[in-house]
Amino acid sequence: MAEIVRTGFKRLFEVRVLHHYYLDDGFQDFTAMNAAEQERRLLSGYDVRQFLSFTPTASTENLLKGLDLKFRTTPTGFLVAAPDDITIPADLRVEVVTEIQHPDFLQYTALTLPGRRIFEIQHEGELYRFKERVPVFSNSTGTTRHLGGSTDPQLYLSGEIPNLDGSAAYPAEALVLDGAALYQAMRDTPAGIPAGDRHLVDANKDTRPVYAHQGDAPPITPPAGLTGAPLRGITLTAELPDHIFALIRIDAMPAAADFQVLSGGMPKTKPPVFEIHFKNRSTFWRYFDQPSNQFQVDTSVAQPIPLTFFGQPGPFKPPPDTTIRRKKATPARVIIAADRQLFSDIIE
Repeated sequence: MAEIVRTGFKRLFEVRVLHHYYLDDGFQDFTAMNAAEQERRLLSGYDVRQFLSFTPTASTENLLKGLDLKFRTTPTGFLVAAPDDITIPADLRVEVVTEIQHPDFLQYTALTLPGRRIFEIQHEGELYRFKERVPVFSNSTGTTRHLGGSTDPQLYLSGEIPNLDGSAAYPAEALVLDGAALYQAMRDTPAGIPAGDRHLVDANKDTRPVYAHQGDAPPITPPAGLTGAPLRGITLTAELPDHIFALIRIDAMPAAADFQVLSGGMPKTKPPVFEIHFKNRSTFWRYFDQPSNQFQVDTSVAQPIPLTFFGQPGPFKPPPDTTIRRKKATPARVIIAADRQLFSDIIE
């Protein structure tokens, strides 16, 4: 029998995970830069695998092998490629587990303050396990933008950022829409986010990417009669490790045509590129004052300053020394106040 050797593969889809701590320039968002500058930053050492890992679940790995599909990680995430001579089933689902590879990720990433506890609950002779606040990034629930007036939409695996609910509790760093404006909570708030407890990220949400947000953790629907499960997160199964940070789920044929990966059972001529954007943490700055032996909050800026890897020109140092300081790549320490407001303590 002649051996069949396949040499032709086509990209089925790609997932890019972009972290704005490494890509932004101070207050300037990476996506607002021109295409040449964006490419330069991505090619100048950016590698998401330094702080996050991507591993297909066991059932996904078996499915990929059965269809001769190839999973590969890349500096910006991962991709799946398919032979150019097979029909792919419309019910294909690829699930990829994301875990944190470097503890500093929690230092500079927004919305990593709340705990992610594991709940184990016995119910009718079975043990159910849940992990709270784990996001599920999916092309079945994703949303789009047309940044820079582009004809083709950008495809985000985050759902749309939720509208502000005046009666809901929000954690520090929560992202909300109030009309067309995008806001971020500066501290924990029990009911809505009052004007003094939020800062404006952008007056027009459509000029920003869809950042990963608190709503990406789906509601948990426990079995009837089971109590004590967290409100949002995932159900842990044998395939999902306890240390899971996020689950990425790609369906072949979701309802929205832009998010579909197949055309006539074959890879699209122009395969979709899905994006996940992690927002960098923003903090108020405090400088250590040697004479008073205390920290002084920098009052020259009215909103938190985003942390970025390369540092940025800083605000004026508090009197009497009002020279402009340049923030270090990482602050001496990030302090969480009693109301969960965030400060960067700069010790010089």
